[in-house]
This record gives sequence, C-alpha cells and structure tokens, in this order.
Amino acid sequence: MPQPHVISSNFMYRALLTCLLFAVSVESFTQNNPLFEESKVEIVPININTDESEFGPFLIGKSFYYTSSQERKIGVISMESATNHQMLDLYSGIVTDSIRINKVKPLNDDINTPLNQGGCFFDKYTSKLFYTTDIECAAASQKYKLAIFSAELINNQFAASKPELVLPDTFSAAHPVIFNGKLYFSANILGGKGKTDIYVAEKIGENWGNFTNCSYLNSEENEFFPFVINENEIYFSSNRSGGLGKLDLYKYTKDGNNYIIQNAGTPLNSEYDDFAIY
Repeated sequence: MPQPHVISSNFMYRALLTCLLFAVSVESFTQNNPLFEESKVEIVPININTDESEFGPFLIGKSFYYTSSQERKIGVISMESATNHQMLDLYSGIVTDSIRINKVKPLNDDINTPLNQGGCFFDKYTSKLFYTTDIECAAASQKYKLAIFSAELINNQFAASKPELVLPDTFSAAHPVIFNGKLYFSANILGGKGKTDIYVAEKIGENWGNFTNCSYLNSEENEFFPFVINENEIYFSSNRSGGLGKLDLYKYTKDGNNYIIQNAGTPLNSEYDDFAIY
C-alpha cells in the first residue's frame, strides 16, 4: 500500500491498514446519510500492522500486496530525513484467513529502490503491477517527484520495472488503477479543478495520452487513490470541505445522467487521514 505540491516524496500518507469486505448501495449525498450503518461495520486490524505505517492493500488470488515503512531486515535500508522513518516499500504475503497474512516479505530491489514506493494495482489482463515511486526531478527547485512504474509478473516473479507515466517538469503522477485498459491516477497538473485531481488516460502505442480530468470526482482541494469498480462506481479519498477529518473516503455513483458523491461516514472515516480503500 509521497507537501509543497501535495503528493511529494514526503507525503506518501502514513496510516494503519484495515481490511473490509462489503456490499453497499447509496441513495443521496449528505454527511448525515453515511455510506454504511456504523453498527454494521467492524474494523479489525490485521496481523501485519507494525508501529510504522501500513496502507494500500491489494489482493491477487491469495497474494496480498501493501505498502509499509516498517524496518527492513535485509536488502536496501534507507531513511527519510524529513520524518526519520524508513522509506516506504512494497510488500507481499499470503492470505490465510480474513485477518492473517503470512510469509510477508518486501518485493525485489528493482521495485523497492532507496526512495519511496507505495500504492499498487495489479492488472490481470497485462499481468503488470502498477505502482507509485519517487524519482529524481530535474528542476532545481525540487529534488524528487512521483511517477508511475510497472513490473510484469512472469512465472511468479516480477521482471525489471519500467516507467509507465512520468509527467514533465515538477508535476507528479501517482495512485494508478487500470480499468478497461485505461489508467486512472492522481496528478497535480496545471489547469486542474483543484490542487491535485484524478485523471484518466488512454493507451496510445507504448505511451499514455489523451488525459481527461475526472471533474465529476474532483473538488477545489485534493483527490487521491481512485479505485474503480466500474465507470459508474468509483471510490476515492479527498480532503474537500464538509468531511469528517483530513482525508476522507468517498464513493461516486452514476445512474443515467445523475450522479452522487457520498462520504463513507464513520467508522471508515475519522478525524485523521483515511484513504486507499480496496
């Protein structure tokens, strides 16, 4: 499972990881009509949580992937000077039941560099793991920015990673999700609706292009971590006005020409950052 430009290398949000399975429907957009009935939702920490940060879970069969700043016992160990915490890495494990993950290990050092990696999505149609990583920025005013890379899964091993989307100048792209061959992501591109918006891009040859701002999701503030069930049902996080805390979880639902954006409410949202639902 990286604020001058919102999604910088020091802003890969830190939070405890929880896993929830749910089926829901919504009727209206109001903070007083939450997405879930609080009495019917139980939040249970799973066994991989540490004193550091775990977030961004993703499941491929029984293989469980997530982001953590836990101390690595082997391989590249790198500390982030701004927080005095270890850099974020991607980890995997095997699901044994609803709250237990075993055989946890960091992904290979081609994916986990000495900088931050976090927030991944596996596209079963291309067998690629898409993820966010820090890269060096050529601009003198900024040392690092975020970009989207991928690594193909071949014979249960991830091949060498490669860049998928690197924006020009100091602009960052993060939080990738693939749906119907399109790339949904967060970016702080000039001319957006807010500070950081959610965009969708099409594959053109070997590159991603035809960026479209998902204005129906975005506000004047920040939108991150899209998760697309289908084009009519999208979850994301935002610190827009009217929320319960800092970043809150929201659900977008479209029915014909009408759409609803609903705050997930408590207990999913709190006074802190809540994000990266799967």
